[in-house]
Amino acid sequence: MNIARNFRHPLFWGSCVLFLTHQLIQKGLDIHIPFIHSYLDDLLVMPIILTLILVERRRLYSWGEKFVFSFPETIGLVLAFSLIFELLFPYFSTKFTFDWWDFLAYSIGGVIFYRYLNY
Repeated sequence: MNIARNFRHPLFWGSCVLFLTHQLIQKGLDIHIPFIHSYLDDLLVMPIILTLILVERRRLYSWGEKFVFSFPETIGLVLAFSLIFELLFPYFSTKFTFDWWDFLAYSIGGVIFYRYLNY
């Protein structure tokens, strides 16, 4: 049984590399591209985090390779992340801002995970 095969998926690694590259460009080189700065991380976080949670579930519990997230579970996780980062965090800190378009970015990332990584 190869529980970690999701870690070898090019979409997972591509998302990780793109996320880290964006962080380096944004914070390390102080280059800001407004549209990418606003939405890229929100799009990439769902495939990355949901894949990590999927692998964790497969390793921690005895479900193994047969465990996948159902569509309602995927929607629930996307909604939870969206509400935490778009409603809760901005309420407590001015470092975070509310943006309806971020919900769309999280949702697209969730669809990418569900379609290509949740197997």
